[in-house]
Amino acid sequence: MPNRLIDLSGNNDQVLLVEQFETSMPYAALSYCWGENICTTVKTTRGNIEQFRKGTIRDAIIVCRLLNIRFLWVDALCIIQDDVDQIDWYLESAMMCDIYSNAHLVIAAEESPSCTSGFLRRLSSSRWKSFQMMFESQDFPITIHMNSVDYVPPGNCETDPDVITKSALSQRAWTFQETILPYRILHFTKTDMIWECNAGATSESEYSAYILPKMLANLVVARPATSALPSTAGDSDDDRCEYVSTHISDFYVRTSPAAVYWAWQRMVEHYSRRRLTRHQDKLTAMSGLAQLVLKMNGVDHTDYFAGLWRGQFVKDLLWHVSGPWEPRRFADYVAPSWSWASVSTGVKYFAEQYQFDFTEMVVIREVKCSFSPLNPTGSVTSGHIIAAGSLWPVALYETSSDESMYTGHNGHAGRLLKFIVNYMWPSERPSYRYEVLLDERLQSGTSSDEYYCLVVGANLEKKGPRVREWFLILRETRSRRGSYRTFERVGIGYHHYKIGPDSTSMTDNHEKKDRDTREGVQGKGEELS
Repeated sequence: MPNRLIDLSGNNDQVLLVEQFETSMPYAALSYCWGENICTTVKTTRGNIEQFRKGTIRDAIIVCRLLNIRFLWVDALCIIQDDVDQIDWYLESAMMCDIYSNAHLVIAAEESPSCTSGFLRRLSSSRWKSFQMMFESQDFPITIHMNSVDYVPPGNCETDPDVITKSALSQRAWTFQETILPYRILHFTKTDMIWECNAGATSESEYSAYILPKMLANLVVARPATSALPSTAGDSDDDRCEYVSTHISDFYVRTSPAAVYWAWQRMVEHYSRRRLTRHQDKLTAMSGLAQLVLKMNGVDHTDYFAGLWRGQFVKDLLWHVSGPWEPRRFADYVAPSWSWASVSTGVKYFAEQYQFDFTEMVVIREVKCSFSPLNPTGSVTSGHIIAAGSLWPVALYETSSDESMYTGHNGHAGRLLKFIVNYMWPSERPSYRYEVLLDERLQSGTSSDEYYCLVVGANLEKKGPRVREWFLILRETRSRRGSYRTFERVGIGYHHYKIGPDSTSMTDNHEKKDRDTREGVQGKGEELS
């Protein structure tokens, strides 16, 4: 049970914020947008704990009363927002997995851009047509109400599949876990109510009900196809089904850690494209889903590092920026540079890591992150890894349009891509080079920064046979920690070649040197490693 709930058992003008429950009671939870102007959001502080009724929250109260649900949980009201050192906020944010997965129902206000907008609207009277029919077995008419074929809601049938995926609610980062964790969700859109639960989905409009499974499959693939996972991940024909729900229940029908980690990467891809008002919340807004992975794989928070997992740490390093915004690092510290949470734009993982046998080519000797004890799956204040592997200096060059293999990768044209080359060839434009995807835009021209390449793993394609070697681009920092040199990540790339007499791997073409590298970060004016 949450620590606080809104009691709706009073009359229409009275609601109460209650604490300390003796037994578990059914409650609904609200998933909604606060709005851009947070100052106008109805929220609980020590001074306004009685102020509850406005817009979206008012509509949620109406829905709960119509459904005979006595209690309602709303984050702005049930979390004290002005508590000293935000202690209550940290404690409650660590409970998001339980709050939303244990809710009797989650009410999703899909098209309300702020808490003052509301989501209950009077629909057009022309939408429904009534007529009478006579049946041979009955001697009295039956009145039937049907959805009018003449009624076309705003937009058209071609765009209706986007009614949820492109709603105001689906653009916000905090609401991502709020629509995955629940067992039952009632979506309120501009044109329909859509019911989604473990057994399936339906809506008021036939076309919405028809396209809903495909639409939800685009959100999060929690049951990937067997071919996209290691052999231990799938064990039935059902796993090859294209329809995939986004519900928490899908995690509980799979026992393979590989399947759960695969689903985690898919969730990160979708989540990273959503907007946050405070970028410092980037890890905290995913903490509920991180707790779900902890439960499913039987591990604890010491196996979780700023969005990456000990059980597949090297694979989790294989992310790249993928729009929709200009890639950049946050000005103040959010996460170590090896974490996807350190960049301001969306990220994707290379699917090849699951399609073929993956061999790690780097040894991770230590991973550490400093986090709040109130929420160990939330924000971090520092992090580092100690790794041993093949490391050599490289130079970066601008990518020209006629040379770019991956310019416009995943449809995001204009992302900055540069070549990585080895110093073994003294010419200005050596013939042996690889294109890389950078995590942030680097300044044009010659840089005094020193860049290095660290090979982290390789995929063997059995039918080729071909090999794809993955490497990280590192930039050496000025700080040191004992005998360790300190680096930060700036990009990722890979080398693809066919096995044969003339095949050339990266490690074959470069001098092999095993060096210990320690990744550090700079945050809050102090050296953190």
